[in-house]
Amino acid sequence: MSISSKTPFSISSLYAELNSVISSAFPRSRELWVKGEIQKVSDYFHKSGHCYIDLVDPDYPDPAKAPVLRVKCWKQTWSVVRSRLSQEGIELADGMNVIISGYIDFYQVKGEVSLILENVDLESLLGRLALERKRLIEALSKEGLMDLNKSLPIPPVPLKVGLVASPGTEGYSDFIGQLTNSGYGFHIVVVPAQVQGSLAARSIVAGLDTLAGYELDVAVIVRGGGSKADLLTFDDASVARRVATMPIPVLAGIGHTGDESIVDLVANSSFITPTSCGRWLVEAVDTYMEYMQSSAERISSLAMESITYAENYFATLSGKIATGGSRVLDNQSRIITGLANKLTSQTLVHLVREREMLKHIGRQLSDSATRAISFDATTLENARRLVLAYDPIHQIKRGYSITWVVDGEGKRIIRSVRDTSLGDTIITRLGDGDIQSEVSSLNQASSSNDS
Repeated sequence: MSISSKTPFSISSLYAELNSVISSAFPRSRELWVKGEIQKVSDYFHKSGHCYIDLVDPDYPDPAKAPVLRVKCWKQTWSVVRSRLSQEGIELADGMNVIISGYIDFYQVKGEVSLILENVDLESLLGRLALERKRLIEALSKEGLMDLNKSLPIPPVPLKVGLVASPGTEGYSDFIGQLTNSGYGFHIVVVPAQVQGSLAARSIVAGLDTLAGYELDVAVIVRGGGSKADLLTFDDASVARRVATMPIPVLAGIGHTGDESIVDLVANSSFITPTSCGRWLVEAVDTYMEYMQSSAERISSLAMESITYAENYFATLSGKIATGGSRVLDNQSRIITGLANKLTSQTLVHLVREREMLKHIGRQLSDSATRAISFDATTLENARRLVLAYDPIHQIKRGYSITWVVDGEGKRIIRSVRDTSLGDTIITRLGDGDIQSEVSSLNQASSSNDS
């Protein structure tokens, strides 16, 4: 078959026929529902107001080759759908399974088939979100994280406060205002963080990581009021786990009036507004100060009572001591007086006896002394006579003499002829003087025993 015999389609005619076929198979009047997993949400807050979504089949055997359905939602429709989602606290995000309705559109300019979104099945989406929330709570319970942070004691005076918040927001200002206006010396470490949007969860976790490195009494997360969608961050698993595992108590002051967020459930304490969270901290310090003041007053009162009791007790005791002392003194005085009288009487008797004894001893001593003196006088006279008898001077006067030989500068008594030699100078003492002579001859008397 030759090419000349064929009638080829032009691209526009081919697309026109495809569009006819698609419109015939999927007319706008047909209610078309499609389920899939959001792979990407593009331009969610695009300035045009449109929303673009890539939807894939989550059950496709090879996820890398899973077909992609381009979904478009025009501004007018998207504003309605988005409002409905926000009222339920839902924000479309990557990984979320959805069921949507709309019609098939073939954009001939790019040869692109897409689904024009008209509605989102909220019931299935809410049910899925509720199921995911329930599963997360169950997982946290199994991991022992639901009550882990609650087990940490909050100090009685929580003045060192770490704060994860968005500075400049109403919630931040409300919380800070409560502390700064309290008059107490709160020390606040502020870690700025996003508290809504796709990056909020990561930002809050990073902020808590930073506070974990400080020595703080409590860590606080605050956010003002908002839609349910704005508060989805506080149902995030990563945020909940970080709150639960913080080494210090975490207080959550998240403005909401509906169900509690998972962060509220795992935090040490939660409050419905940032203001109430700040007020609670101030009241905790108030309570401690009141307790201290009350304790001080009670101590003062007890001290005064003790002093009064002691004064009364000692006054009574003093009276008893005085009365008892007087009795004792009177009794001892009588005893001492009796003893004194007895001692005086016995002393007089003793003195009389001792005086008589002394007189007797005196007489004995006088007699003995007289006898001793008379005896000693006799003895002394005898001794004098004996001394006179042997006194050399006395003997010399009777005709005897003493002779010395001069020996150098001294002299020695001559008792024998042999005590001197010829030529010696000798001195002879007589009764009335000395004679000095020189030995010229020596004659030794013969002994009666000599032959």
